[in-house]
Amino acid sequence: MQGSHEASTVVKRKVAWCFKGVVLMANKRYALVAEDANAQPKRYLPGESLPGGERLEMIDAQGIRFSLPDEGGDQERKLYVPAE
Repeated sequence: MQGSHEASTVVKRKVAWCFKGVVLMANKRYALVAEDANAQPKRYLPGESLPGGERLEMIDAQGIRFSLPDEGGDQERKLYVPAE
């Protein structure tokens, strides 16, 4: 059926960096992202570039959404795996 798919496309892509968490400081929500599993995390705001060149689009209490520079799609990372 035409028009039955979601308007927002989320693609799967492996990234080298690690999403570590979300913090709220001075009424701003930051994503904590480390360049790799052994690196110290840095704080990122929406609109900033992540270590792999992706653009951080959104931060909520459960995770982040970022856009891929060359692929035109969005991807999400969640803090917790959804319960089944």
